[in-house]
Amino acid sequence: MDLIADNGPCTTDSNNLVNAIMYCNDAGSACSWIDHILCSPTIDQIVCNVSVLEEYITSDHKPLAITVNNLVRDAAPSSNITISFSV
Repeated sequence: MDLIADNGPCTTDSNNLVNAIMYCNDAGSACSWIDHILCSPTIDQIVCNVSVLEEYITSDHKPLAITVNNLVRDAAPSSNITISFSV
């Protein structure tokens, strides 16, 4: 199975963030964007925000948060669900 070819995931993080940094080494001499959020095209269309949670120090990675609209079919039209995770 070829995940990319079979499912066509979108790089939701890079579609919604610019110049984000999720990792910085202990010396502060190297920073990079090494974590990604992949979503199906259907989910990518309902993403309304992706952010790096700068205030959290969980490891050498900053957690990402993704907010989606109307993820639950019977939810109120203005309901948002935020999902945060760190790898």
